[in-house]
Amino acid sequence: MQSFTPNQRTKLLANPNVLKITDSHIIFKPEFMINAVEMFLEGISGDEIFHSHGFDINFFEKDYCKYSLKRWKLKFEVRGEESFYKETRGNPIGRPKNNLDDLTMDELKAIVYIQGELLEEVKKKKALAKKPSSK
Repeated sequence: MQSFTPNQRTKLLANPNVLKITDSHIIFKPEFMINAVEMFLEGISGDEIFHSHGFDINFFEKDYCKYSLKRWKLKFEVRGEESFYKETRGNPIGRPKNNLDDLTMDELKAIVYIQGELLEEVKKKKALAKKPSSK
């Protein structure tokens, strides 16, 4: 977590792209994040994007801009532009969980078969581990 000096906080808050600053985080305006992602997709580096929007990149830890943009890009691609306008902290971005009710009978049988095969492999490995080695 990063903390900012009072002088840095004042300068950051003066930037029109900043919504607010907590003790350790900057909350950026959604319009800035969307525009930054679009620029990032065009091949512009994170540092250049932040600098062009009036930020002193020396205020941030190394690679802060790049990693922020990678996170925003993933959010943009998975949830869309509208997700920047609503609170999504705590909601996973990754692969959605499969609902077993949505699977066909053949798919369920395949899952059971694969699980059975894996269970047999585990049993074999445990049995081999228990055998005393003969020398």
